[in-house]
Amino acid sequence: MRYEQKSRMELITELRSARRKVKELENFQQLITDELEELREREERFRSISENIPGVVFMYIVDSEGIDRQSLYTGPGFEDIVGQDQVDQIGDDVNLFFSMIPPEDQERMEQASLEAEAQGHSLDLEYRLQLSPTKMKWVRSISRPIKLENGFIRWQGVLFDIDEHKRDEAIRHFASKVTEAITSSNDIRSLIRKIHQHLGTLLEASNFFVALYDDTIRLYSFPYYQDEYDELEEYEPIPLKDSLTDYVRRTGKPLLVREKEIEELDRRGEIRLFGTNTKVWMGAPLIAEDKVIGVVVLQDYSDEMRYTEQDLELLHFVAGHIAVAVERKRALESARDTENLKIAQELARTVAHEFRQPLASLMLICDLLEHESTAEKARVEMTRRIPRAVQRIEELVSRLFRITKIESKPYAMGLDIVDLEKSTDDRSQ
Repeated sequence: MRYEQKSRMELITELRSARRKVKELENFQQLITDELEELREREERFRSISENIPGVVFMYIVDSEGIDRQSLYTGPGFEDIVGQDQVDQIGDDVNLFFSMIPPEDQERMEQASLEAEAQGHSLDLEYRLQLSPTKMKWVRSISRPIKLENGFIRWQGVLFDIDEHKRDEAIRHFASKVTEAITSSNDIRSLIRKIHQHLGTLLEASNFFVALYDDTIRLYSFPYYQDEYDELEEYEPIPLKDSLTDYVRRTGKPLLVREKEIEELDRRGEIRLFGTNTKVWMGAPLIAEDKVIGVVVLQDYSDEMRYTEQDLELLHFVAGHIAVAVERKRALESARDTENLKIAQELARTVAHEFRQPLASLMLICDLLEHESTAEKARVEMTRRIPRAVQRIEELVSRLFRITKIESKPYAMGLDIVDLEKSTDDRSQ
């Protein structure tokens, strides 16, 4: 009886204990449910933020030796920056992403990252991604390092596509350099040479030329021509009838064609092939005052994907600057020629005035000597005056000779002293 009562008490105790444990489990389950719900809400807020900010949120960890990286999270929009093919290739291997950064940018990035990790501050860095052998893209990352207990570093931040901004910046710089070149160049050839040098910062420009068209004689002249295969020994005007260059001039529209498209144009009789066959050809008209005055051309002999439609738009923009530069340079040269003519006319008037006086004296002396009534003493005096008049003429000739030998040089009042003979010779070359 006593044993049965004790067992019953123990059972009641155990039952009560079990009920408490069940309650604790229920509370713990509710706590887990609440935390999971809060975690889901946080994840939803994080995803909402990452999807709506103008960039790609990323998170990765770097081991204690700073060698291996593991991706923790990459937000949506990454494919818009690097392209779907690169996303498929990279997958979850963030190391492949960093391998797309050119060595010179990697070195700069690693140095800045070490400093940020040591000092614990944020890192704002611009660098390039090599998306293909011919395509580079500028990006900007703003990130922050967080040191973990195991010695690893967690980097979290945002990646931005700044390629268009960088291109606009380069175009503005190019435009300012063109303006400088207009004033610092002696002629159109040196002007376009400088433009070519600056164009190389925007596009691959190893094979580049500018052809200016004279519609009065229907010929093209080449103030500047650089090509790795074809050479122009003389820059004499040539027809280029039915060439790609002539095609762009006639249509007045920019053109990007690859090898097969060039062959098709030739087959249809719209163009004729000239020179070495090219893989890709890109040209844009030089338009000044609604008139096509020439064509600027870029081409590549090895990579048909060297240029894109975006590059063609850029070349069309550049062509506008070249056309304006050429026209301004022509106007400056025309104004200089006009000024030289004025100087020559003034010089001629001065010379005529200076020669008139001694010549008039000689003529008077000759007239008086012819008259028999002239006294002998007067004849002697007049004869003495002849050498002085001749000497005066010789002095004027010497001065004129020295003036024509002076090369153009700055004058203190902003005018130029010009060697008219030398200037004429130079322009005839």
